[in-house]
Amino acid sequence: MGAAAPQQAQRVPAPTPQPILQLPEAVVHRIAAGEVIQRPASALKEMLENSIDAGATRIAVTVKEGGLRLLQVADDGCGVARADLPLLCVRHATSKLRAYEDLEAIATLGFRGEALASISFVAHLSATTMTRGAAHGWRASYQDGALLDPPGAKPCAAVPGTVLTVEDLFFNVPARRKAFRAGGAEEGALVLDLMQRYAVWAAPRVGFSLRRQGEARADLATSPGASRLDVIRQLHGPDLAGSLLPLSVACGQEPTADLAHDAPGGPHLRVEGFASGLAWAGRRGTLVLFINGRCVECGPLKRGAEAVYATLVPRAPKPWLFLDVRLPPRQVEVNVHPTKREVGFLHQDLVIDAICRQLEATLLAAMSSRTFATHSTPATTALRLAEQLVSGGGSGSGNGGSRQSAQQTQGQASTQQQQQQQQQQAQQQMQKPKQTQQQTIYRPDKLVRADHRTRTMDAFVVRGASAPAVNGGSKTGQQGGGGGGGGEADVDAVDAEADASAGLAGHTASAAAKAAVAVGMPRKRRAAERDRLAFNSSMAAAVVGSGDDGEERQDGVDGHPDAAENSTAGALVQQAQQLLPPKAREQGNPPGPPPVAAARELLAAREAASPAGLTGLVRQHVFVGLADEAGEWGLLQSGTRLYLAALGPLSRDLFELQGLRRWGRCPAAALAEPLPLEGLAAAGLALEEAAGRWQPSDGPIPELARLAAQALSMRAPVLARLGVVVDDQGRLATLPVLLNGYSPDPSRLPDLILALVRDVPWEEGEEAREVVEGVVAAVAMLFALAPLEREVERGASSGYGGDGGQSAGLEMTRGAEAMQLDGPARDAGPCHASLAPHRRLAEREWVARHVVLPAMKALLRPRPCRANDGSLLLLTSMERLYRVFERCG
Repeated sequence: MGAAAPQQAQRVPAPTPQPILQLPEAVVHRIAAGEVIQRPASALKEMLENSIDAGATRIAVTVKEGGLRLLQVADDGCGVARADLPLLCVRHATSKLRAYEDLEAIATLGFRGEALASISFVAHLSATTMTRGAAHGWRASYQDGALLDPPGAKPCAAVPGTVLTVEDLFFNVPARRKAFRAGGAEEGALVLDLMQRYAVWAAPRVGFSLRRQGEARADLATSPGASRLDVIRQLHGPDLAGSLLPLSVACGQEPTADLAHDAPGGPHLRVEGFASGLAWAGRRGTLVLFINGRCVECGPLKRGAEAVYATLVPRAPKPWLFLDVRLPPRQVEVNVHPTKREVGFLHQDLVIDAICRQLEATLLAAMSSRTFATHSTPATTALRLAEQLVSGGGSGSGNGGSRQSAQQTQGQASTQQQQQQQQQQAQQQMQKPKQTQQQTIYRPDKLVRADHRTRTMDAFVVRGASAPAVNGGSKTGQQGGGGGGGGEADVDAVDAEADASAGLAGHTASAAAKAAVAVGMPRKRRAAERDRLAFNSSMAAAVVGSGDDGEERQDGVDGHPDAAENSTAGALVQQAQQLLPPKAREQGNPPGPPPVAAARELLAAREAASPAGLTGLVRQHVFVGLADEAGEWGLLQSGTRLYLAALGPLSRDLFELQGLRRWGRCPAAALAEPLPLEGLAAAGLALEEAAGRWQPSDGPIPELARLAAQALSMRAPVLARLGVVVDDQGRLATLPVLLNGYSPDPSRLPDLILALVRDVPWEEGEEAREVVEGVVAAVAMLFALAPLEREVERGASSGYGGDGGQSAGLEMTRGAEAMQLDGPARDAGPCHASLAPHRRLAEREWVARHVVLPAMKALLRPRPCRANDGSLLLLTSMERLYRVFERCG
């Protein structure tokens, strides 16, 4: 009896059933929020998809501590209407879905209406939005899926688009918050990886930027218009971009939304992407997969791609793949994962097999051009260097058919002795300390063989049809003559060409400098020194503007006045110079700061904000040439690096600075025939109508043109401070001279008139900084180097339909003719029509080389954004090229 009592005491009572209760709605939403928003990258993915669905072209993301402390997404999409703000964070409230059947052909990235609601339950969420055409924006804050009221939605200053700010993510979920590492480095890496994936997929439609709060430099920046390969090169480096192979798959019918899920002849898909070559050696395999615009993961596809690489190479590399897959929407199930990381689609095995077969075919086609990187040990490198030195000496001593066999034997014996000595020296060199090996004397990969004193490639091109006769020689040179006379004639021809270039620039070298070149230097250095003098003269003509008058320029071609007449570049310079009044031709930038306080403050702010690195690059560059047929891109060398520069944005920065420097004291060039403002405005509106940016509901073109002309006539005193003079009859009488020796394209005058009316905030007051900045920006757009195709289209437009448009086009045509002069640059006749594009491109290159870019060297302070907006792209460097040539050798 005593032993049974303890056993009964340890017996556990039977569980009793607990009542089933309905969870509070707040608890339900918080649990669901933890499933949708797992980490900062999950919240960012949802907000990026909302911005893309809103039609944004630029998306800027700001983070702090990896997005845990702050996650802000700003876009320029369509915005949110004021009436929809109370429903913005309500769960299952969306503008992208109306019925469940719509999921079968859903075209947007979002559809459930859970993202913002889930974020508001685990963070502090605020939104600032503005629709296009609205007078102001609205700012609202949300908590637990509801609009905080009070304060409710408040009006605020904003730009079209939406800014979503998420602060203190998981502040009310302590267990989830403590699971993240301090500092947010791991979360920041995931955010960067997500942004890189969307930046590649959305190119060229959307530009992205990612910045950590408080940092001046962006961790990621892409611009709209850049191709996918350019974005990959910018984000992942040129090594990966250079090894990528284009991959394209097309099976079945076009995967449209109306294609049935059981359509015969499947699978139906289209794939565009890139795959790394077999020589790429990555650290880990990467698959960037988008299916119908959704960033998803697919384990079977990744394993299949890795298997393809493994069958072709014994030691399979880690591939890098980007695939943009388009499938029929009715064959894709998007609602299979809370975070939409996975999707289900029909015929999965067939789709994967089609992609892998095309991948294998692409890799096999590229195997014939495979290259592999090799590495040598220090000992092998030293011995190879010794063998090269010895073999070089042996080849020099063993050649020669007139030597005796005894001398050859003696040379071979001495060669063997030298080889043994070199090997011993190499072994002694390897036994020295490591610091001694790192001290290199000759570094060919660091040599820079281009500066402003060296000769360019086109200096060696013999132009027989345009070379002037020198010392009684013919233009085409001697035909097969021997001796030294032919060489002297060639050098003299090059000297004369250099003198002609200096004369065309408007400022010839001094007589003392020419005498020093002709007498005190060897003949081989004469042409190089003449090029240097021509460069300095052209730079002085473009930047300073002081020097010879028109008569001295005509006689300053070193005794050959016909050289300037036969040169298109010379005619171009003569046109630009003769457009300017004599006083404007003889003066450069006025000394001292601008007399107007607003211009002075803007100029100081612009110069202070310019990065020193960009300014140094522009100041020390060498212009290589144009990179495209439109004259929009140029190649610049700075040090050992080669850059691709967008001449339009850089020249616009230059002319904005020149406008600020010359504000209130700007010289003006009078038009041969004043142009009516009303006609220019009507021409600009007609072009807007042709481009689809003007609708009949905006008002009739003649009435809008008349109002624009009246508005600018009222602001004539302000415009006159920058040389834009409007006379009493409402006509444009003069244009400013922002750069001596350079005149704008007259066919772009309608754009100037519209910009002055539309983009300048005249309501701020005539002395306001915003007004000065707007006028300077509008004039700079007129002077900036625009693509040649656009200039041809605008110049060829003489009538646009309607009386107002035709009259405006005729007036604009007369204005263009008034600003151009007859001469060699204008060549009539159908036989020269095919040469017109080449002539325009040659003129653009001459203006860029001798006028605009020399002025940039002395006057330009680029904007900070030029480092991130694609205006300056690093193509390669001497160090990288030397490594490539070293491997090829």
